[in-house]
Amino acid sequence: MRQHDEEQANGDTWSLSRQSAIHCMMNSQTHGHPAGEELAIVDHQVFRELEALLGNCLAAGDDNQNLSSLRRLLLRNPLETGPLTLLGTTISDADLVERLHVLRRTYPLIKLHKEALQITASLLPETFSIYIPIARFMADRARRIRARFGRAALFGINGGQGSGKTTINEFLQIILTRGLGLRSAGFSIDDVYKRFDQRQTMARAVHPLFAVRSVAGTHDTALARETLTHLMYADAQSSTRIPRFDKMARGGRGDRVPPAQWPVIEGAVDVVIFEGWFVGAHAQPIDALDEPINERERSEDPAGIWRNTMNQLLATEYRELFDLLDHLLVIQVRSMQDVFRNRELQEQHLRHRLADAHRRGEETGDLGAMTPDEVIAFISLYERTTRHMLETLPAEASLTLFIGDRHRIERMRVNATKVREPDESTRPDP
Repeated sequence: MRQHDEEQANGDTWSLSRQSAIHCMMNSQTHGHPAGEELAIVDHQVFRELEALLGNCLAAGDDNQNLSSLRRLLLRNPLETGPLTLLGTTISDADLVERLHVLRRTYPLIKLHKEALQITASLLPETFSIYIPIARFMADRARRIRARFGRAALFGINGGQGSGKTTINEFLQIILTRGLGLRSAGFSIDDVYKRFDQRQTMARAVHPLFAVRSVAGTHDTALARETLTHLMYADAQSSTRIPRFDKMARGGRGDRVPPAQWPVIEGAVDVVIFEGWFVGAHAQPIDALDEPINERERSEDPAGIWRNTMNQLLATEYRELFDLLDHLLVIQVRSMQDVFRNRELQEQHLRHRLADAHRRGEETGDLGAMTPDEVIAFISLYERTTRHMLETLPAEASLTLFIGDRHRIERMRVNATKVREPDESTRPDP
């Protein structure tokens, strides 16, 4: 890649044997957050004070009278004096006034969105000191790229299952559009899964696990590249169809939505966002593939055909796709344990909703939820790539948000060498 340019609820009670199985499969060792040019811990006491002060600012309607108090508080905020400076954020009067204006225009929508997702935290401090500075960096980079290269900027957002990447993406798009006046568009890597028949063909020809949509090899990378390139170079007369995938089709095995039903983006956009659980991932060293990483690999891929094919595709067609990115934002969970717990929490909520629907006599069609053991088997397919990303991606990303308990952002890292001025010298041809 060129450098140019939620509250965790108490889950079902797990038996000791299941916990042991998870620890054996996942290896609960956490990955330390890497050192970087600017890495800062979120001071939650400062954020609590900032929440109250920002609430007063929004209620008062006069930003100027609170600037001195706001600046004194932000001087105690390690984010403001560290990584945010690399994104061009300051605590000057002009900068604070601009951020407050953006906050006024966007926070009501963010509040509605978070409430719909049953997020109880206010997110005022996060919006002011994390999301708005990131969106402003994206907007600045988009303007520079448009001026120099005549195209939209392409940002990748990477995050493990349940990390909050989709929610953060939606918050950033609210700020970009409603707060900063830019047009944004994008899609998820899940939207370009191969058709059902294509996956079945690959499963017969290469390995049965490729019938399961999940890892490298189960996506139409040519379609993804074509769509992203069309969005990046779209003009006022352009129409871009955005692929869609129905995960509930074919009894939950999923299939692509017919192209006639794809949404259409009319005209040019300023920012393109490509989101996905392994967007930006690199292939592993070949010797890392010798041994299976979990029981599912051991029993279903004993010869290593699946993992070696997946790795070879990551090194070739997926690398060609990810090399289109101008910048990569990583939402980093702490370990594979977090990935499992996040997915199990999602399935637990779905199990409860389905049980409530059944009690009311409602039809649920093909909708179903996985058991905890099925979650383990499912996550096993993601484990190899996820572990490798936990170890390597923060060093590759322009910006990393480290997620802790209750889906709270605990740290931010900005890589100074990755947020430099745009440079198209080695960008592949569109």
